[in-house]
Amino acid sequence: AQAYEVIDSAGNTLFARNENQQMDPASITKVMTAMVALDSGKRLDDVYTLSEISYQSDAQVANIKTGDTLTLRQLLMIMLIFSANDAADNVALAVSSSKDAFVNAMNDKAREIGMWDSVFLDPTGLSASNVSTARDLALLVARSARYPEIRRFSVASQLQVRTAYGTRVFHTTNPLVGNQQWGLTVQKTGFINEAGNCVVMQARVNGRQMIIVLLNSQGRYSRVADANRIRRFLEG
Repeated sequence: AQAYEVIDSAGNTLFARNENQQMDPASITKVMTAMVALDSGKRLDDVYTLSEISYQSDAQVANIKTGDTLTLRQLLMIMLIFSANDAADNVALAVSSSKDAFVNAMNDKAREIGMWDSVFLDPTGLSASNVSTARDLALLVARSARYPEIRRFSVASQLQVRTAYGTRVFHTTNPLVGNQQWGLTVQKTGFINEAGNCVVMQARVNGRQMIIVLLNSQGRYSRVADANRIRRFLEG
């Protein structure tokens, strides 16, 4: 990974590299989106009529169509489990007066928790102009762990949703979910070309709770390989 930071439960940095370098967080952005949505006070079981949104052809989507209906709970779960960009945009539209207003709330939240080197321009992470640092994202993970819904949703391995078109199944983007060696309590992956492969996790390693941030790992499976190397190192 080009940048990383590993922090223990006492807030001590165990090791880090380029932890203050501003980089693209990709879909790790969706953790901030989830926090702002949950802060809005909207009820998770409220049902919303959704909008279809166009993206570049390789973007991860749930294929939401205009007029589809889902609860806020379902949208958040699809966003955090499957990293669906159309779910993230519809979360923003469901809880705020506009996407711009939602993004402003994201940046206000970043300042509130001390993410001084982070700027968000969209709720999905698709914008290559979103920036953060490994250190800021460690703060994001620590704060997100205070939300029971993020702890539950982000480490679920799959979600089944009944729609007018039949049952759809969304699977996690992180192969470490469900691995008992890790004991994940929060996680989120991210990828766009500008960001490389990224992952953040709160996990139990060698009997201790850790926050691990890996940014711009090269290759599709390298973020998992990097995480496993960190675990083996910490276990001695």
